[in-house]
Amino acid sequence: MPNLVGTVGMLAVPNGSINVAVTANVSIGFSENVTNVSSATFSLSGPSGDVPADVGSALASASLNPTHQLLPNTTYSYSLTSAIIDLAANPLIAFTGTFTTGI
Repeated sequence: MPNLVGTVGMLAVPNGSINVAVTANVSIGFSENVTNVSSATFSLSGPSGDVPADVGSALASASLNPTHQLLPNTTYSYSLTSAIIDLAANPLIAFTGTFTTGI
């Protein structure tokens, strides 16, 4: 069995959140430094499909900033794939969360 980076630690928008601001960004903290964070490995989707966003990372954190305001009263899903790796090339345990925007 391969070594794994572990799970996502800190979430600025926790899984299952409601009444999230339509201007919210999704910020993630990891248990250790990671690489290979991009729009292909950290994404946001809504009822119409993928949401365009700028993705950035620094050491043990990443952020996803939608390029447009999110729709009100809408459920979104964010995903991190196992293509995100630590400095020893161990994969992240893939993670998906959801949140619903408010008015």
